[in-house]
Amino acid sequence: FVGRCNRMAAAAADLILDKPGELGVLYVYGPNGVGKTHLCRSIKERLRQRHGMRRLIYMTAEQFTIDFSESTRGAGFAAFRRKYRDVDGLIIDDVGFFVSGNKHSTLAELRNTVDDLLSRRKQIVMTSDRPLSE
Repeated sequence: FVGRCNRMAAAAADLILDKPGELGVLYVYGPNGVGKTHLCRSIKERLRQRHGMRRLIYMTAEQFTIDFSESTRGAGFAAFRRKYRDVDGLIIDDVGFFVSGNKHSTLAELRNTVDDLLSRRKQIVMTSDRPLSE
């Protein structure tokens, strides 16, 4: 349902759905419980339906961090980078998670991944309950 409180988020989602990759990064910011996760899941499903995008990743920032940490011990960075960079789009929920704790290496890898995807005009969506400045 689109109302006054979420009209801007719905319009941004429509832009992504009309022309994936044109907008670059959509950063959805708001307090817990306002529908950010729901919006991301809807974007993912509609990108699949409208544009046949099958290589879309939706995950939480915590999942990204766990995968990155495991790549330092197991399969290595090459497999990790293939997983996150060989995609049509990347949706990461709750990027405010990266601010807590000592996640400098994870943030550096996320920046490199985002740069790579943007250079190839892939769609990125991120949500947070914290402002982008944090």
